[in-house]
Amino acid sequence: MAMHREPPPDLQVMRVPKVHPFRNGRPYTPALRCVVILELLITFLCPLPTSHAADAPVAHVIQVPLPIVGDVDQMVRRQIQRITAREAAKPVDAERPLLILEFSPTPEQDATGSEFERSMALARFLASPDVQQHRIVAWLPQPVSGHAVLAVLACEEMVVHPDASLGAAGQYETKPSAAMRAFYAEIADQRRTIPIPVAMAMLDRRDKILKAETPNGVRYLPAEELEALNEETNVQSIETLSETGDLLTIAGNDL
Repeated sequence: MAMHREPPPDLQVMRVPKVHPFRNGRPYTPALRCVVILELLITFLCPLPTSHAADAPVAHVIQVPLPIVGDVDQMVRRQIQRITAREAAKPVDAERPLLILEFSPTPEQDATGSEFERSMALARFLASPDVQQHRIVAWLPQPVSGHAVLAVLACEEMVVHPDASLGAAGQYETKPSAAMRAFYAEIADQRRTIPIPVAMAMLDRRDKILKAETPNGVRYLPAEELEALNEETNVQSIETLSETGDLLTIAGNDL
């Protein structure tokens, strides 16, 4: 069962306010979706004074339908490539255009069950030089679990609704392979929205991950590395982030 624990303080995550249309029971209509995304742009991503509104970066919104199966990764890639081609013909702006990826299921789909291969292909593309001219932001209006987590981690920033969550990437994996672990670690290390051990806590229930307070700040590490850390520095406190047998899920309300 996924565990809801306090999130690491160094997550590059922005929280949507509690006063929000979702929490008043209103359906998530296309019109409301546009209003919510506009709120994100104005409140969190482009907090410019009104007099500088014209200087706000261009923003594009692309839905990533969950689960990531079939040709979803290719469909998202084609949409981004079309945007990139159009932007390339425009004068270069000092502010990178925003690319907001909304991770949410279509009405007829269950959000779980994203395939690792398809999620890996999308994550590799999002973290590649092909899209570096855009500022890529993941918008999570609803919970995201399974290997779709990998694509979220490939974004530069995350905006998470209080009722959403992120984690349990390995919910259908009994024993994630070394190659799978390596790719999650590679993406986490490249984007640094979360530390590698936290990504491992989401992926592999075999890992016990600790949060250690040291004079040099917070460290996240597998339990087996605690002895070495004690020899390296003065560990002031230890907290278990994820127990062996559990998968870490970070709830939006805790961010």
